[in-house]
Amino acid sequence: MDLKHVTAASQDRRTALRLDPEQLVRLADALPRDEAHLIVGRFAEGLTYRDLARRHRTNARLIRRRVERIAARMQSPEFRFTLLHEKQLPARMRKTARLLFLHGQSLRETAEVTGHTLHRIRTDRATLSTLARAAG
Repeated sequence: MDLKHVTAASQDRRTALRLDPEQLVRLADALPRDEAHLIVGRFAEGLTYRDLARRHRTNARLIRRRVERIAARMQSPEFRFTLLHEKQLPARMRKTARLLFLHGQSLRETAEVTGHTLHRIRTDRATLSTLARAAG
C-alpha cells in the first residue's frame, strides 16, 4: 500500500467522523451548561467569537479556543460511545465516562469528584477508550 493511499484513507476516516454544526448543536444537551451555551451561540445563533466574548465578559481568543476544544471533544469516539452506551456501563465507569468524555474534566478532577484513585481513573479511561474504538 502506498503512502498516498494511506494518507487519503486517514483523511477520509477523519472527515467521516466530523460532525457538522447542526449535529454539534443537537449534541450540546450532553455538555455542561456553560459549554452548551457556547456551542449553541456559535453554531445555532451564528454569534461571532467576539459576540460570545462580550456575552461572557472574556477574551475572543479564549472563547475561540474553548469552542474548538469542546467541538473536538464532541467529535471523539469516546464522546459518542458515552452518549450511546452510558446506561449499559457499570455505575462507577458511567460516572467516570460522563465526567471525562462528556464534561471534559481532567483525570485529577474526575478522581476527586468520584473519590477514586488516579490510577483507577486512568485504567477506566483506557478501558472506555478501547471500547469506544472497538465500537467504531
